[in-house]
Amino acid sequence: MAWRPTEARPPTLLYLSVLDSVEHPRLRHRQAHSLVPGYRVVLAAAAHHPTSAPPDGLELRPLPPVGHRSWRRIVRTFELIALLRHERPAAAHLHSIELLLPALLLRPRGCRLVYDRHEDYPRNIGYGTHWPRWLRRPLAALVGRYERWAARRLDGVIYAEREFAGRLPARRSAVVENRYCGRIEAGQPHEKIPPRTPPLLLVSGTIAEEWGLLRSLELWRLWNTQEMARLAVVGRCRDAGLARQARELACSWGLADRLLWEAPPEGVPFERIEAAIEACSLGLALYVLSPARNDRLPSKFYEFMAWRKPLLFTEHPPWTALNDQWQFGVSLPDGPPTAAQVARLVAQHRAGFPACHPQPIPASVWHWQSQGEVLRQFYAELLSRENSPLQEKMMKDLNK
Repeated sequence: MAWRPTEARPPTLLYLSVLDSVEHPRLRHRQAHSLVPGYRVVLAAAAHHPTSAPPDGLELRPLPPVGHRSWRRIVRTFELIALLRHERPAAAHLHSIELLLPALLLRPRGCRLVYDRHEDYPRNIGYGTHWPRWLRRPLAALVGRYERWAARRLDGVIYAEREFAGRLPARRSAVVENRYCGRIEAGQPHEKIPPRTPPLLLVSGTIAEEWGLLRSLELWRLWNTQEMARLAVVGRCRDAGLARQARELACSWGLADRLLWEAPPEGVPFERIEAAIEACSLGLALYVLSPARNDRLPSKFYEFMAWRKPLLFTEHPPWTALNDQWQFGVSLPDGPPTAAQVARLVAQHRAGFPACHPQPIPASVWHWQSQGEVLRQFYAELLSRENSPLQEKMMKDLNK
């Protein structure tokens, strides 16, 4: 139920992110859109490209993008805090770890603060190759203490992964996973599409070496020794050197005309990624296993469940257990693919991957709908502590 102009003004929820885009799927298309029926939602984040028109109740505050290592990142933090003080929302949803301290120090009176812990930053730092080895352990420990200190003073924490739950001493918390949120509705399972010729392999989302790009390129090369295959890379690649290496490898193999590269540093809209999933024959998720992400379930898994497309992923106990239950893909051992493995994949493709998606997977497994309900309930309970008539009405409307 949407709020009407004749009614009392709904509470404002302010979403803040230093680096991410206003088109970020978790921020806008999952969380903000889910909360619009009961709130005035304001989303302040970077605008890398023109944005689509938001629904009634969602207001965008697009800001010039800033780089990870730019001094403008510090400035952006305080620009967002200035917006927080100007808007004076009922609650601020902090999507960036650097916002915690200034928001706690400078928040307006009565504003609730919620931290969206969509990454395990201490673990990312501790096992991240982009940090000097001597710095990783002390920096990870410092960031962990900072998060725990802030969590004790925040009003709530939202975890993006079930395995993250309980890691911070939060007063109130909820797990809101990055389930699929796109064109396929929960009650309308997609038909399984027969194999296409020539096959189109797809690497989508975050494009990085640790997310399996080089392994995917090698698999594609081996596939072309069996039969012609195209490869689409669609998403976001912030590593210019890696993008150049991928193109150079394709040229050296004589496959440049079979590579579709659509992964600029600022990324592409989710609608483009979804169209690529719809068109592909096989998704590639050949992640390099690391303790930094061993307990994560990539959102790509949910996307391929929704479209009933086969997904090739790295063997990892939680992922293979999920696949054993729902049969959405094929696993390969952690490491570069071999010619024998690829030959078996080619045969499976020709047969239409009969072991993948024999039946539609229940929407409760992959669709965002259930997570949106968790999010709405979290905010309704958080703000109902005001015990105002407006909050009581909001609770009733959201529970209808």
